[in-house]
Amino acid sequence: MKVKRLLSLIMATAVLLSVLSIPAFAGETEEEHTHIEIIFEGDVSDEYKERATHYFLNGEENEDDSCTYGIICQMNGHNLETSTVTKITHKDRFFDPRCLKETYRYEECTRCTYESSTLLSSVYISCC
Repeated sequence: MKVKRLLSLIMATAVLLSVLSIPAFAGETEEEHTHIEIIFEGDVSDEYKERATHYFLNGEENEDDSCTYGIICQMNGHNLETSTVTKITHKDRFFDPRCLKETYRYEECTRCTYESSTLLSSVYISCC
């Protein structure tokens, strides 16, 4: 009699846990892909937008140190062009708020291939 009661208690607990775990994993089965949007503040040239977009889409963390400094940059320092760039990663996570909005200060030298970014803010937003 005790074995039947223990077995029924274990089965009831297993059924309860399996029913409760369904909503937790239901969102993770969606097959949605992230999409990255780059927004520039202010008036910047198309070439600048293209280089900055390439920089942020290919991962600013994966910078290589093969920056070619010109002799002018070595003597006088970089001539930096600075702008504010907003990077929105749509559908970054499965629950609301889903989209990650990151604001960066992006700097690029006009004389060599030096690029740099500084994260100013990062917040999840509800847009998708």
